[in-house]
Amino acid sequence: MADWLKRLLTTLILTCFIPAFAGTPMLRIDPGMHAAPVLRVAVDTAGQHAVTGSQDGTVRVWSLADGTARRVLRIPLDGATSREVTAVAIAPVGDVVAVASAGARDSHLYLFDLQTGVITRHQALGATHVARLRYSPDGSQLAGVGHSGLTIWNSKDLRSLSHATGYRSTALSWEQDGRLLVAGSDGRIHRYDQRGNEVTAVTLESGKQPHSIDVSPDGRLIAVGFLDSPNVDVRSTGDLGYLFRPFVSTDVRPEDLANVAWAADGKSLFAGHTFLHGKDQFVVMRYYLDGKRFFYDSWTAGTGNSILDLVPLADGGLLYGSADPAIVVTDAHDKASLAPRRGHCRSSRCLSRLPRFREWTRCDLLLHRRWPRSRAVFRRQPHGTTRFRT
Repeated sequence: MADWLKRLLTTLILTCFIPAFAGTPMLRIDPGMHAAPVLRVAVDTAGQHAVTGSQDGTVRVWSLADGTARRVLRIPLDGATSREVTAVAIAPVGDVVAVASAGARDSHLYLFDLQTGVITRHQALGATHVARLRYSPDGSQLAGVGHSGLTIWNSKDLRSLSHATGYRSTALSWEQDGRLLVAGSDGRIHRYDQRGNEVTAVTLESGKQPHSIDVSPDGRLIAVGFLDSPNVDVRSTGDLGYLFRPFVSTDVRPEDLANVAWAADGKSLFAGHTFLHGKDQFVVMRYYLDGKRFFYDSWTAGTGNSILDLVPLADGGLLYGSADPAIVVTDAHDKASLAPRRGHCRSSRCLSRLPRFREWTRCDLLLHRRWPRSRAVFRRQPHGTTRFRT
């Protein structure tokens, strides 16, 4: 081993581990993108910013207008061990980012100022693991679900307002009137009123392990995705009763469509998780609603691993994060004929991705540009850089 490499490794080891016990700052290297799976993504109401949370212990703030990275929000270390980010949410006005993290010993909840990156509030959660966070429509409350059930906090001071146990969950969604829906490991959808009191619970027929739930923008329909079923349930918000389910191909396995989200106009439904087309092409499904029938379309997601979370964009597009790690934005016109494929980029824009775990790159394609049928192909250049040509 070369002498300079030995000196570099020695310096990194001393810098990273000794300060943990001396109480001094620790060195953390920023690769420019997440270095571990992107577990959660969120966007603000105005559609200006996106935030992504990863197992690498960072939250990254992106500009949706041009795809540039604006800020990195870092979770305090747990001694010499980093914490992973398990959930993120942006306040409706877009000024605060809520972040849940989990370490080796306990979990924490933080509020960050979006503009400065400063932690403004902190709440120790003990053993309460939070898997998903959502702000109420008026921004006054923050709800989180995880291994310990449901907790609702005051969004300003993180004071606990309500807590419900008896199930685990990763699925929650607010209704426009301030009521809250949670799908739990007990195989039921629970509805809570504005004070956090449970008012009704309905058993799910399609599966016992709901993974995600989303209320349509007009407040009429609910979509539920499952880990133990290939189906996506569509239910009524009135009585939470089952209505119908979109067509599911025989190629779809349980868990394949576990993440669901309604498009901003409520006329279509996105679904994806581990659905593969071929050997290594992960697929996003888009179902178009026509009365009680769905017409479906699909495109390959442009990721090389499972889609872990997805959220709709105000312009009709979609933002999703994967285990590559990768973060992808699509516009409202993504079709199978213009689908981005792994190693290709057409009408989707990669905010940032790690091709084959080798190097951080960014694909600077315009969000609304409709590419012709000629392919925009990523080409591996000397020194590991990436370029594209049409």
